[in-house]
Amino acid sequence: MVEACVGPAAATLTAFPNPFENELLVALPAGAEAQPATVTLSTLTGQKVYRSQSVLSLVAQLLPGLPTLKAGVYVLRLTTATGSTAQRVVRR
Repeated sequence: MVEACVGPAAATLTAFPNPFENELLVALPAGAEAQPATVTLSTLTGQKVYRSQSVLSLVAQLLPGLPTLKAGVYVLRLTTATGSTAQRVVRR
């Protein structure tokens, strides 16, 4: 797993299962306060294939309306008011 972080509030993103098949859950790390966030999923070439806005917290949430994706590696990015983080996820 590769992670990149910018800003203090987006220090980590928990995404599981990884690899995933049809459903992907996301959560903020322990100690983080619930906050509005934009979640995007992109191909390695930068094409955005998914975007969602919600309030994320410590409780894992299913990404709503995740489209059917081809098997491969994607970049999951979480952006909040104070920063962003990204990690690679694999669709089986």
